[in-house]
Amino acid sequence: MPLANGTFFLYSVRPNDTLYSVADMLDSNVQQMQQLNALFPPITDQGTIYVNQTLIAPFKGNEMNQVFYVVNPGDTLNRIATTFSTSVQDLLALNPHISDPNNIDVNEPIRVPVSIYIVSQGDSLQKISSRFNVRMSHLARLNQNRPGFSLDFLIPGYAIIIPD
Repeated sequence: MPLANGTFFLYSVRPNDTLYSVADMLDSNVQQMQQLNALFPPITDQGTIYVNQTLIAPFKGNEMNQVFYVVNPGDTLNRIATTFSTSVQDLLALNPHISDPNNIDVNEPIRVPVSIYIVSQGDSLQKISSRFNVRMSHLARLNQNRPGFSLDFLIPGYAIIIPD
C-alpha cells in the first residue's frame, strides 16, 4: 500500500485514557484506530491500550496529508525534534503558529515531518526500509512504543511511522 492519505495524530497514552476517550479528544474513529494500531486479538485484547504507547489516530475532518504529534507534559521542541530526527528550526517552519519555541502547551498538536504507511500483505520492515530509503533502526526507533509493533512480523492494515 502507499502512504496513507489524510491527517493523523501521534498520541502518547496517558493514565486514565481509554481508546474511546482518545478517539473522542482527537475527533477520530475507534475502529480505524484499532486497525492502524493492531488493537485486537491475538496481538492484544480488543481495544486495550497502555500508558506511554504511541497511537496513530486518523482525523475525520481533513484530507490534507499531514501528521501531528500531540504534546505531552514535559515535552520541549528540542525533545520533539530529536524524537523525529529533525531540527527545532524545521519544526518551527512547519508550525508558524508557534511564537515562542520555549513555550508549547500540553495537548498542542505540532506538525512533524513524517508520513504514515499502511502495511500490505507480504511487507516486512526491511522491504519498507528499502522502499523509503530509511535505515531499519530509524523505523524501529520511530515505532518502538507503538502497540503491535514487531521487528519480525507486520500485520496488513497496521500503520508505520515513516520519516519524510
